[in-house]
Amino acid sequence: WSATGSAGLGERVHAPLVLLPIKDCSRPTTGQSRCASLKSLDSLRRTDDIGQTEAKFLIHHHYFTLGDQGTVHQHVHRLSGQAVEFLASDMRDFKRPESFDLALSMFTSFGYFADKADDLTVLRNLHGNLRPGGVCVIDVVGKERLARIFQPTASEELADGTVLVQQHAIEDDWTRIRNRWTVIRGHEARTYSFTLTIYSAQELRDRLTLAGFANVSVHGGLDGAPYGLDSERLVAVARKPG
Repeated sequence: WSATGSAGLGERVHAPLVLLPIKDCSRPTTGQSRCASLKSLDSLRRTDDIGQTEAKFLIHHHYFTLGDQGTVHQHVHRLSGQAVEFLASDMRDFKRPESFDLALSMFTSFGYFADKADDLTVLRNLHGNLRPGGVCVIDVVGKERLARIFQPTASEELADGTVLVQQHAIEDDWTRIRNRWTVIRGHEARTYSFTLTIYSAQELRDRLTLAGFANVSVHGGLDGAPYGLDSERLVAVARKPG
């Protein structure tokens, strides 16, 4: 998520990074993921663990917000053994036609634009940037799940004694959610606010189809489980015809 301040009580970020081998993009698994704590990378090239073939990965983001780009670059290079390209670009404008095999948007990094039409623009850019046969994977919290567990206020105490207070409000006929997070450490409190569009499985499928994707499937997690009311995540997998 993005906010004016700290995300995850540590650093200001927008799009997390997860690396997935593309040997089976139709059923991405938890075991294939790597580097889940790295943030806001647009693209990278790495050697596949099994096939030893280079694959490009793309993650769109609205703006680059990491404080120490050099440190992240070195960390990814050490893990992947490949050169890393960092891009600072508005995801509504970033276009590199037919340059990528896989596009990932993980951990509810999709839907932050106030204008819902911008989400469709992003999906169309993703579609255009993928090679024929390329795959787009989007991971969010589904509207079905949110409607079932929604609480206006929640709080928790973290292991270091920090208290996180979350306030939520549904807006625009259950299409947007406004969030206000207050982080309390000792005598200091900081507040972060952010709003995003929430999608049901059908709504996300329709958006991807409208953007030009085919064979769109939805799952309840990165393990490919069926999507249902008990699913903690909504994962959409869409292919570009080719």
